[in-house]
Amino acid sequence: MLKRTLKLNNGLQIPQIGLGFYKLVGENDVENAVVAATKAGYRHFDTATIYKNDRAIAKTLQKHSIPREDIFLATKIWKDDETYEKSVRAVQFALKNISTTYFDLVLMLWPGTPTPQDRLDTWKALEDMVDQGLTKSIGVSNFLPRHLDSILPKCRIKPVVNQIETHPLYYDKETIEYCKKNDILVEAYAPLAQGNKALLENEVLKRIGSKYHKSAAQVALRWGVQHGFAVIPKSKSEQRVQENITIDDFELTAEEIDEINGLNANKKMAWNPSTVASVSYTHLRAHETGRNLVCRLLLEKKKRQFM
Repeated sequence: MLKRTLKLNNGLQIPQIGLGFYKLVGENDVENAVVAATKAGYRHFDTATIYKNDRAIAKTLQKHSIPREDIFLATKIWKDDETYEKSVRAVQFALKNISTTYFDLVLMLWPGTPTPQDRLDTWKALEDMVDQGLTKSIGVSNFLPRHLDSILPKCRIKPVVNQIETHPLYYDKETIEYCKKNDILVEAYAPLAQGNKALLENEVLKRIGSKYHKSAAQVALRWGVQHGFAVIPKSKSEQRVQENITIDDFELTAEEIDEINGLNANKKMAWNPSTVASVSYTHLRAHETGRNLVCRLLLEKKKRQFM
């Protein structure tokens, strides 16, 4: 099983494979997933209060005496909470729900804040939470290069992670290369394209998998791992949970990696951050009215088409 960790830009380690909890509901399903995952060797749990299962996760960890220090626990600030005050309250609430005093990683979920200042203020709140010991690391999710450009020149603590949709059918090379250049780890969510048959039944992945006696899903995850991504598959099936981490007993060739890269069809399954400009254009200038306002907004709309 893959127990590899990756080094973050703050010197801390993150387990390369984590278990996602999106749409995993019901205490029994959550408990089964957590128990199966820890038994298989997972130590990275990717959570969010909006998933409404953090209390069930906490209950399971306590019930089965799984030490907090053995788990890398991540959460996200929901997009409606992305101001300074709301983000602080959201993280405090999440800590209470999951019965811990700190997170290993807190992510800013979405770049589309109400105003440009809110994006910076939310990041400032995350930096302050690191100082206060509420989280060890901070990062972002769904950020494109232009969104990161609005934070990096002004931040005191750099994002360690950008969690973005990444799988063989959707591979955002520009954002991935930007993150590598800036020493920000790419963390792949939906690494199996949310279980879409276009990936799980893909003939190329199946053919390569037959060579190694692996499934198309395992080949897709191995592709992500060999690219150096952290990957966050999810499943409530004990068999699938085990299979998803059993990918260290084979290695794709350079030719196979290239062939899988060629499957990229820009087939997105989740969020689309390309609709979010580098700054918010809903923040109007108080002195502008009438024709001047209309002209500026039309000009900025035209500019955004080229961002």
